[in-house]
Amino acid sequence: MRVTNTAEGWKNFADQMWELLEKGGDRLRAEIYIAGELDPEQLSSLQYGLLEFDRIEAVLRRQIRRKQLRIYTNSLDDAYRILHYFRIICYVRNSLELSVFQNNRLVKDSKEYQWSISLGRIFPLLCVGKSSDNRSIAPYSLFALARSPEEVRRQMDALFKNGTPAPAGETLESIIEYYIMDRTLQIFKDLSGTQGKGLLGENRENVEKALQDILLAQMPELSLLTRLLWTISLWTMALSKDLLALKENGKIWELDLETVHCSRLDAISYGEGLLQLLENACIHSDMRRAYLSIRIHRTDVITDNAVNLAEAAQSRLALRSRIQRLTGEDESKLYQLRRSVKYCFEFRVTNDSLTLDHASAGPRVARQDF
Repeated sequence: MRVTNTAEGWKNFADQMWELLEKGGDRLRAEIYIAGELDPEQLSSLQYGLLEFDRIEAVLRRQIRRKQLRIYTNSLDDAYRILHYFRIICYVRNSLELSVFQNNRLVKDSKEYQWSISLGRIFPLLCVGKSSDNRSIAPYSLFALARSPEEVRRQMDALFKNGTPAPAGETLESIIEYYIMDRTLQIFKDLSGTQGKGLLGENRENVEKALQDILLAQMPELSLLTRLLWTISLWTMALSKDLLALKENGKIWELDLETVHCSRLDAISYGEGLLQLLENACIHSDMRRAYLSIRIHRTDVITDNAVNLAEAAQSRLALRSRIQRLTGEDESKLYQLRRSVKYCFEFRVTNDSLTLDHASAGPRVARQDF
């Protein structure tokens, strides 16, 4: 069945499936057609399909044997972005069959992209819940608690020594740990000076050593979620060349310790806010779960690169539109991005509160996006 990729479109899809499913049907199949370029709103709206699949199974009180999601796009890059967005969900949910097509040709996953976080600065979608019984749902406690500092320190020591992260394991925790280690390495690869003032030789060694010492000292004390956010933040600042500062002589680069310190405090604040939203969903919503999306937007409008400028302007307009939709025209004026902001985090926590008494059209749903 063809579905309009919006919250309302997915609800209409579920409503039309009730009669078949209540008669004992055991398959859901949805088809999505992406017209034009895949924008962030279209990508994140795909999670509503998972929410509808979840609530159908909750109301029927049984698992649907086959849940098929077929997505058609004209762009190969967009096809890989979709595969990347669903990578963790598909890895842990055997009953979800995702097929992505580019011009009606099935796109197979590529080793080049596997377990990479770099595609469009998107972190794969996660389902977070209260219970740890279900392998496909990350328990809330996983993000709230810190691992053994000694264990994290050993992991990072091995990373810096071997120059490669340990392979992702079977658990959600090991997969997220892999992303953290992968991006940590990428921070060092993307550290660079500006044109005409490169970061070379002994200068590079000293900067890398200073950053390694900070990460080894401070990362082990943080929760998994905070470590993830801080790593992504440091990586984006390595890309934007904001992690370094020239010494007074204008010839030697040094680590900007104030920027590194502030980014850590920001990651802690973001992590605490996200944990509160996740806790509200996991404890107080009927489904006891939420879907978490994390994305970095390029918003640097002070650039000479025309392509980057166009991307930044489009990102700012899209962010403003979503803020207006969630807060209203007047309140949205309080959320203005400064012109100097080069990158912007966007966090999305979506839960599904439903009433289990339903008519033939299905249960009533009050969906919440934050």
